[in-house]
Amino acid sequence: MKVSLLVAFFAILACAAPIASAGTSRRAAVFTSSRISAAVGAALLPISLHSYSTPKENSTLWTVKDTADTVKSIAEIIGLAVGGFWTWILFVKNRQDYPRAKITHAISHRVLPNGSRLLRVRCTVTNIGQVFLRLDSAFVWVQQMLPLPADFQAALDAGKDPLAVLDPSESEYGWPRVGERKCDWAASPREVEPSEEDYIQFDFVVDGDAQLLEIYSYFKNERKKREIGWSETTVYDLLTGVVFPEVVLQAAPKPAPPAKPTP
Repeated sequence: MKVSLLVAFFAILACAAPIASAGTSRRAAVFTSSRISAAVGAALLPISLHSYSTPKENSTLWTVKDTADTVKSIAEIIGLAVGGFWTWILFVKNRQDYPRAKITHAISHRVLPNGSRLLRVRCTVTNIGQVFLRLDSAFVWVQQMLPLPADFQAALDAGKDPLAVLDPSESEYGWPRVGERKCDWAASPREVEPSEEDYIQFDFVVDGDAQLLEIYSYFKNERKKREIGWSETTVYDLLTGVVFPEVVLQAAPKPAPPAKPTP
């Protein structure tokens, strides 16, 4: 009996060991708890069989059987507790109870009869988290990079760094805004289940002389009290139709760029 109990103890340790690894998922934790119960049950099975095959007093037989059943029940409780604890680690400590999203752009354009261009930006919102994603608000900016703004061109002509002269405290130049769309879905939020996607179309009309555009989109994280969300920035070449995507990060929205002066 002592040998079997030792086997059961080491079976618990062997089955619980994978839980200590950083990559174990919630499903693996639950699966591991069932492995613990099964392993302990297998280790304790000889005790039950031995209790019925050994010619001892009935009281001794029932004592051994009750002890085996008790140890097995404790092992099952330990397995469930380990699985529940690991689920808590994943969802609370690793913040898996918070939404996560990825934004991508698909951009196209057509020339209109008057020479201006119809620009369509399709934002794809992918729920890459494990909880429900709710979207209450979003906005998209279209900023013109080429032809260059007059002050940017003047700094270049003077042989100076335009960013150092015009926006010395910023990491990027505030290209003039030529289009903007704002969406407020608070009354009827958009909903995205885990691993699913939502598609939102945005249309703009830009001048015919525009050559290179920067498109910036921002979707607010409604779970956060402060202003933070998911964004994507892409550069679109109107002459070639090539899209240059940038790295997507969760951060506060960019400062609003100035509007392009009207001639």
